[in-house]
Amino acid sequence: MLTPPILILSDESTEYSKKIVGAVSISLNDFYILENFITKFRVDHKLFGEIKWEKVKTEGNYVDNYLQITQNALNLPSFRFHSNCYSGNQYKASYALVRSISWKLSNCGYKDSVGILFDEREKREVEITRDLLNKDRDFHHQVLFCTETGSKIFNTMQIADLLCGCLSYKINCGVKNITKINKCKNDFIKEIEKIDKGLELELTFGALWKYDSKKIQHFNLA
Repeated sequence: MLTPPILILSDESTEYSKKIVGAVSISLNDFYILENFITKFRVDHKLFGEIKWEKVKTEGNYVDNYLQITQNALNLPSFRFHSNCYSGNQYKASYALVRSISWKLSNCGYKDSVGILFDEREKREVEITRDLLNKDRDFHHQVLFCTETGSKIFNTMQIADLLCGCLSYKINCGVKNITKINKCKNDFIKEIEKIDKGLELELTFGALWKYDSKKIQHFNLA
């Protein structure tokens, strides 16, 4: 199978009781553009380490650099971040996330294949997700699964990690126990929300919407 026109790059944040499984969906063309932009940006700004939420602190220049990278990603026409909040079965949560992205794509008329890239997931999770999708009679997209990847390979996967971390922190920690580091994280999240037209990260929707509505889209399954 040729590389599908739409890629889904999935990551998760399991640090707190309310866990997050998230994914960036992006067209293949925009994926190439974003990968090249971030690679050049990292070299120009000497940002050689992996982009990770845990680095959003008061020290260093990560905050400004991460915001510039995220803003560039969210400005791409096809870039979307989707996520589910869950506290139970991680396999079903992963399946539900892929399923909801498929519905959104179908809702806007996309019927072609999709490629799903997982960030260093255990083999069983990928197998169960594939099995659940195969048994779903309403799931019609042809899927190419890629398990030999991770956030160390693709910059776009690192953006998924960053946004999963933002959402996990917002849902589980909020504005409690304010320290300099927590204030930095809260301020970073507020800036991300401004990029997405003021949509709060933890906002939960009750219905599926078109793929082209909001850049950051979240459901609460917990």
